[in-house]
Amino acid sequence: MANLLEIKNKIIGIKKAHHRHTENLSKPANNSDVPETPGKMDISTHQKAETALHESVEKLAKAFLCCPDAIAITTIKDGRFIAINDGFTRITGGKREETLGRTAKEISCWESMKERERIVKILEEQGRVYNEEVHLRMKSGKIVTALFSGDPIEIDGEPCMVSIARDITETKQALEAIKESEEFSTSLLENAPNPITVIHPDTSIKYVNPAFEKLTGFSLAEIIGKKAPFPWWPQNRWSARAEGLKEFMEGGGKITEQTIKNRNGELIKIEMNMVRIMHNGEFKYYLAHWNDITERKQNEEKLKESEVKFRILAERSPNMIFINKNGAIVYANKKCEEVMGYTREEFYDPGFNFLNLIAPESKELVKKYFNKHIQGEDVVPYEYTLVTKDGTKIEAIVTTALIKYEGENAILGTITDITEQKKVQDILTNEATWRRIMVEQSRDGIVILDQNGKVYEANRQFGEILGYSPVELLQLYVWDWDSQHTQEQIKEMINSVNEDGDHFETGWKRKDGTIVDVEISTNGATFGERKLIFCVCRDITSRKRAEEALKEAEYKYRDLLDNTNELIQSVTPDGRFRYVNNGWKQALSYSEEEIAKMSVFDIVHPDYLENYRIMFRKITAGEKVGQIHTAFVSKNGSKVVVEGNVNCKYENGEVVYTRSILRDITENKYLEDQMFRLSSAVSMSTDYIVITDFDANIIDINQKTLDMYGADSKDELLGRHFLELIYPPQRGMVNEDVAQVMEKGYLERREYTMVSKHGQQYPVQVSTSLVRDADGKPMGMVRVGRELSNP
Repeated sequence: MANLLEIKNKIIGIKKAHHRHTENLSKPANNSDVPETPGKMDISTHQKAETALHESVEKLAKAFLCCPDAIAITTIKDGRFIAINDGFTRITGGKREETLGRTAKEISCWESMKERERIVKILEEQGRVYNEEVHLRMKSGKIVTALFSGDPIEIDGEPCMVSIARDITETKQALEAIKESEEFSTSLLENAPNPITVIHPDTSIKYVNPAFEKLTGFSLAEIIGKKAPFPWWPQNRWSARAEGLKEFMEGGGKITEQTIKNRNGELIKIEMNMVRIMHNGEFKYYLAHWNDITERKQNEEKLKESEVKFRILAERSPNMIFINKNGAIVYANKKCEEVMGYTREEFYDPGFNFLNLIAPESKELVKKYFNKHIQGEDVVPYEYTLVTKDGTKIEAIVTTALIKYEGENAILGTITDITEQKKVQDILTNEATWRRIMVEQSRDGIVILDQNGKVYEANRQFGEILGYSPVELLQLYVWDWDSQHTQEQIKEMINSVNEDGDHFETGWKRKDGTIVDVEISTNGATFGERKLIFCVCRDITSRKRAEEALKEAEYKYRDLLDNTNELIQSVTPDGRFRYVNNGWKQALSYSEEEIAKMSVFDIVHPDYLENYRIMFRKITAGEKVGQIHTAFVSKNGSKVVVEGNVNCKYENGEVVYTRSILRDITENKYLEDQMFRLSSAVSMSTDYIVITDFDANIIDINQKTLDMYGADSKDELLGRHFLELIYPPQRGMVNEDVAQVMEKGYLERREYTMVSKHGQQYPVQVSTSLVRDADGKPMGMVRVGRELSNP
């Protein structure tokens, strides 16, 4: 868009200059130093071009104002705002009148001005800025993250930048939150101290954590995807374990104790907490959290034999172990002190209420099972929430049993901290929901294809790209919308795509038959025995059209430069030519090879060289020199007088090259000199002298003729026809004489009668000759008459 605006501004500038030139040609001459220009302007063509130009500007202005993104035109030098759209005021919070005419520094719209400097540097080095992430400050002080793009333009000779910024703050925050959540989830799984397994409904292994590998010796790589019976099941228990797994998957979660074998065949006692992970009522995963209870089981056996041995083993247990007798804690192991934050003295204090260790939401459950134990009933392990001394909540599983302690009934409890396990469970439950939200809110179209090329799943944006409803999409195959490949080619592409993926552009046919350009990133993955193709698609129709329009505009602009009659040159600070246009080459006749070997000082005419060097030093030092007037020497040695403007291209504050647009005024200069000399001679002559163009329009006249005619000033006769000074019956003879003058170059002593504006007649003898330019080409006629009554 920026380059289109640049072309628009240049065309408007050229159009205005052309209009002024046309107006000057239509006015009568009022100065002998201004030569007449032959030819007429096609007014109708001019008006049509003006209308088309204004319509184009109107369309661009509407697009500029209606764009929801922030668009601004600023000067590159100091960031002064020339124009902004409504999207800019919405994103920044500032009003239009508070922004226009002020600089970026004055309104503090950048989080740091160094960031704007970085953007300007990219623009100068690369010629444009595309999708740079920046941080902008709203009027309220809030910082927003945006994708920033910009292109250079020139407005009234001032280097400017047209920019567009898209607010991605929410998207950025969402992505960071998702990334943080995924990293947190992975960390929980990888660093969980107890083994964790995740199994698909078809019993195939989805995941095991490092603690599982450490306990069993089986790695994730060798068991992922394997189905029951699992290698850690004892062979004599395959049938029972398979039946138990099936019962769990159909009925729900439970906690069991099992015996497994590791890679070396050693038997290990574990406590397994099994949870069904559901989503939208559908069973997704089976999550099992293992706890190695081999040592604990051994300890329990030994506790029956010896209280002393029990205490030793309890103190070494990784779990919290306690004995509760009559509602009072009479034993708590070291782990209880470490985890709960209380000392044993505090636990054993007669006034200590063990219910203070229970979270409010779990107290009724604990009381229920406590009373069952008091009544002599067994209690299965259950989950509840503890509260430490500092108020931290811990999710736990407690296993209790009735024992005899000092001759009385008591409750022996073992507490396993499952806080990390619960967090993992919550993450897995929410993961599918998060991913669905991400897919549906994506600005890109996302589609999953099966191995036959049929739509397996697609998001809303994909349907909008093609114009189909979600229901219609699920009935489509790729070849229903791909307009550039055959069905066989598409099937071959599907078969060949793998996890490495592919990235390409193509054309799609919408439901209404229109074609859209799309950019696609795709990769394949296999789930079980099914291959799925994941595609992320972006509609780039507008971008492609803009690229084509930009390419066409750049071609037209280059053609304009190369074919103008002006002399355009670009010169480095050491005087070497970077570029000259065709008009320059035609005027001076040097070849490309000769130009490459010369400096600009080699072609400057000796009479102008010193002044040109002074001007060149000034312009490369950063001074403005305005319009220049100099002369070049062409290849054939002729002098070419030029005038025009010169300025510099800067990068990082340094001059990279100069740019000059010059006009060849050699002929005008010659005519000025000739006319000056001729006018001086004419003004002093006592004869009647009249100078005309080939249409007999008077372009100069001496005082003698003015006196004869009775005119008050030259303005009264300049531009009028010469025949108005001739007696009417003789005007046909004068026209015949003009033809002879054009043929011979002169005509001597023809007798005419000249008349004044009052009708007075003056018999004269007139000699007529051609006026020629420096190349000998005729450019007008001069007539010299002498009164016959005064020879």
